[in-house]
Amino acid sequence: MDKEDNKMMNLAERLAKMGIKINQMNFNKGEKIEINYKESDESNTEETNVENQQVNVEAPSDDARIFKAICALMDTKDDQGNFLFQIPSHYRSFYRILVDYKGYNKSYKAFYNKMIELGANNLRVKPNYQALKEIDGIMLKPFDKWEINKCEGEIKVFKRYYNIAEQFKNLLEKTPNNNDFTQEDY
Repeated sequence: MDKEDNKMMNLAERLAKMGIKINQMNFNKGEKIEINYKESDESNTEETNVENQQVNVEAPSDDARIFKAICALMDTKDDQGNFLFQIPSHYRSFYRILVDYKGYNKSYKAFYNKMIELGANNLRVKPNYQALKEIDGIMLKPFDKWEINKCEGEIKVFKRYYNIAEQFKNLLEKTPNNNDFTQEDY
C-alpha cells in the first residue's frame, strides 16, 4: 500500500469513527476529492488527493444510533457501581422512549422483534417478550406523564426505569448527528 492509499484508508477510518459508512470507493491517484459531512451543528470537509473517484457516503441510520445508545446505557453504572440496566424488563424504558419520541410501533411484539433485529439478543441483557408485555401502571403512559407521586409500585424500582428512560432520551436528543456516545453524554 502506497502513501496515497494509506491516506484514503486513514480518511475512511476517521469517517467510520464518526459513524459515516463508506459503501464504495473507486479512485486513482492525483485528483482532489471532497467529502462533506455534518457533525453536531457544524459542517466539515475532508480532502485528499485521488483521481477519477466515486464515493458513496451514507450517514448512520437512526436504528444504528438507537442501538449504539442502548449499548452505551447497558454499560452505564449507578452510584453504587452496579449496572443501571440489569434485567430484561428494563427494555420497557427503551420501549417508552422509542414509542413516544421516535414513532416506534406500540405493539410489544413489534418492539421486541425490532430489538432482536437490531442485535439486542447479543447484549449482556437480552430482551424478553414476556417481561416487555407486562408493562402496567404508570409505564403505560407517555414518558412525560411518568410522575413518582403517581407510581403505585416500589419507588426505587420506578426510579431505575425512569433514570434509564431519561438518559436514553437525553442521548438521542443530544447527539442527533453523531453516532459516538461518550460518558459525558449521560
